[in-house]
Amino acid sequence: MTRPPEPGVVRDVGVRIEGPGWTITYATQATPNGTAFSLLLEAADRLGFDVGYRRFAPPLDSVLVTSINGTENGEEDLWWLYWVDGRYGESGADRAALADGSDVLWAFRSYPPTEA
Repeated sequence: MTRPPEPGVVRDVGVRIEGPGWTITYATQATPNGTAFSLLLEAADRLGFDVGYRRFAPPLDSVLVTSINGTENGEEDLWWLYWVDGRYGESGADRAALADGSDVLWAFRSYPPTEA
């Protein structure tokens, strides 16, 4: 099982969110939000869009993003998937640690993903 990342500050990170017919981008010079999930929540708070998610108890002990900006998982058989620095997220986004300079992509796509 993947452990949660240790708290700290990451620098020069950004997130791009690609929904059906819309895109949201957010970048910050420094943030204590060092996971793909916490950076998404920071962007939502700063830019004023909603994020829905479900937290799973152990043994999964992770979160699943269920909606972004009003677009819900399962619509037209598409799902919210994420990539960090071009690598598909194979664990819960709250377990996906960011490093200085990381780029996060959240995209509403079919599963399994074929590309970032």
